[in-house]
Amino acid sequence: MSILDAFESGQYNKVPLLIGSNSQEFGLLLGSVIKKDFGLHLTKIDAERLIRTLGPEELVQLFYSNYYPKVSKNLRTALHSFLSDLTFNGPVKRIADAASRYQPNQVYMYRYDEAPIRGLLEKGAGHAIELPLLFGSSRILSSSISNIPNLLGYIPAKQRKFIAQFRSNWTNFVHSHQPNSLTYGGQTTAAVWTPYSNTIEGQQVMLLKSNPGAQMVPFNSLPTSANVNAILPFLPRPLAPFSNSAIPQACLKLFR
Repeated sequence: MSILDAFESGQYNKVPLLIGSNSQEFGLLLGSVIKKDFGLHLTKIDAERLIRTLGPEELVQLFYSNYYPKVSKNLRTALHSFLSDLTFNGPVKRIADAASRYQPNQVYMYRYDEAPIRGLLEKGAGHAIELPLLFGSSRILSSSISNIPNLLGYIPAKQRKFIAQFRSNWTNFVHSHQPNSLTYGGQTTAAVWTPYSNTIEGQQVMLLKSNPGAQMVPFNSLPTSANVNAILPFLPRPLAPFSNSAIPQACLKLFR
């Protein structure tokens, strides 16, 4: 049974759930995948071959109809968005939908979109980029990324305030099973984080970004929401043929 199947059948441990993803999950992953599997240059044939290892031919058609060149005329950027939705944003949405049916008012969903001011990820929040900020230590990524200062970039005062709030939400959730109680440091939350529901009206997501600030938004207002909804029917899919590439095994486990 896959993780998605467990949630959708209700066969899981029903505890309060805080779940979400970053705006550009493959920001730290796609480059290594392409370099290992395709060399320095990516062609449309390469992209199609990669996508076919992930599912049926309809996925290739979806890539061309929804991502390239609609999302971006840059093939690598379009593939980046496609893989982010297929392996992160789509499964997160499915799990939140399922869990909220079994646990009304106990599921909280977020989209993290805070990118460094300068460095490697200035076009979006890549996979795991929030962890050093959440735990207050750049050493979390030091085992795999050597140039942490360049990656994170300079963090201005406004962004530091946002990070403190973001950290408080997680602390509140651990302490009281919801992110809205008194925050670390004696401050109250800037935005009320409402539970996620699988109804259209209840699909509210906390968008975590320093400018204009953390705020609740409808899921369908997120830039990739239409593509995520289109990709949901293709989940879960076995990714065994792709298991020898540079995509982390933790990512593959979502589909097994």
